Amino acid sequence: MRCLSIAIVACVLPIHALADTSSAWDSTYERESSGGSELCPVASAPVSVAGGKFSITWNISVGNRAVPVGRIEGTARDSGEVVLAVKLAEPLPAAVVEMMRDSGDLGQLRSKASDMKLSFRSMRSNRELRLSSGMCYASWTAKPAPPPPAATPPASDPVTEEIEPPPAPAPTRRTKATSKAKAPVKAAPPKAVAKPAKVATPVARPAKSAPVKAGSSTPSPRSPTKEEPRKRGRSNGATCSYASDCESANCEYRKCTSTDRMSKKLGNGFACTYASDCASGNCEYRKCASSGRGGKELGTGADCVYGDDCASGSCNYHKCVDD
Repeated sequence: MRCLSIAIVACVLPIHALADTSSAWDSTYERESSGGSELCPVASAPVSVAGGKFSITWNISVGNRAVPVGRIEGTARDSGEVVLAVKLAEPLPAAVVEMMRDSGDLGQLRSKASDMKLSFRSMRSNRELRLSSGMCYASWTAKPAPPPPAATPPASDPVTEEIEPPPAPAPTRRTKATSKAKAPVKAAPPKAVAKPAKVATPVARPAKSAPVKAGSSTPSPRSPTKEEPRKRGRSNGATCSYASDCESANCEYRKCTSTDRMSKKLGNGFACTYASDCASGNCEYRKCASSGRGGKELGTGADCVYGDDCASGSCNYHKCVDD
């Protein structure tokens, strides 16, 4: 199989900088999210960066399976920029050729390869490898790089100081004046100090409360009652009859819809066209899907098989319901 190579540089740099390769971004990056059209790369496998170089298989969705159409090879720099070499397979797999026969998407496939950009960036909790090309996007994350070890100062020999003994006192001559002992001076006895008189402080007695007579109308304090948790309602995209059925409190044309006109915010498990349609930001195989790897987390009102498929944890008559 021959490959059509397309070299892509992230930005214009001096010629000698193209050979710079940095291992500062070396790690194994796990798949985070991906989306776009059917020709966009599907981020299904982790990416290993070693010696500043990495390679990604370009898979696209054909039916319910991923078919490779080329490879994406990159070289990382210290700044996080990536020099790309995108290689399309020639000839393309038969399934891909049949899919693009009527739509004429071969030119779009090459356009996505020429517009593709990758870059690394450091965040507070992790590092990210991000791909973009038109409407296509994909991301992988890895743990942050460990801090460099602190430099230890070189060991030095202890410095010892010689302490000289104090000089001996000079001998004194004994005279008659110094030989006579002076009589000790008696100290005056201390004067008596008057003690302060004690001041009696009155002790405040607690006030007596009036007894409550039998049959008194004074109400007794009631214990606070706990409010019941409000049900979340159905996710955007689910069928509804009233606005109270929806979590967004908005039911239009028998569908729960978002009140934000700029974003549909569809729940997981409902049909989508773009990743921006979904509240999770992830549209896979024409349905909104969870961006994490912990489960499907389907929205209330979506089709389900098991309770674990639903974000609420409850599946009733093959529909996710709110507990």
